[in-house]
Amino acid sequence: MFLSPPYLNTIQTSCPHLLRYLVAAAVISRRAPKVAGTRGNRDHVKELVKIVRMEEYQYTDPVTSFLKDLFVDFDLDQAQKKLAVAENVVRNDFFLSGFADAFVDNARYLITEVYCRIHQRIDISYVHLTFSCYLR
Repeated sequence: MFLSPPYLNTIQTSCPHLLRYLVAAAVISRRAPKVAGTRGNRDHVKELVKIVRMEEYQYTDPVTSFLKDLFVDFDLDQAQKKLAVAENVVRNDFFLSGFADAFVDNARYLITEVYCRIHQRIDISYVHLTFSCYLR
C-alpha cells in the first residue's frame, strides 16, 4: 500500500523517516507467504532499494543503509556492520522493538542469500566461518 504513488510521494516529500519502517517491513516479511494477486516480496525490496537510493540525500539511517549496502553496493562486510548497528536501532525503536528478532534473522538470511547469488562457487567451510554468527 505504501509503495503506491500517492503514499510514496507523501513519504518522499513530507516524512522520509518512514522509509525505515518500509525497509524493516520488507525485511521482516521476507519469508511471508505470497498473497494471490499481489506482487512478490522481492519486487517490493527492489522498489525500496530504488527509493532508498533516491532519498539518501534527505534521509538515511542504519536500517536503510543496510539495504543499500546489501543490494546496491553488494558490500557484505559493510552490510554486516550496518546490521549490528541496525539491530540496536530496531531494538530501541518503539514501533519495531517487538519485531527485532525477526528483523535480525531475516536480515542475516538476506546477507547469506546475496552472498550465494553473487559467487559462482561457494565454499561451505568459508560460508560457515564467515557467517557462523548468523547460522544457528
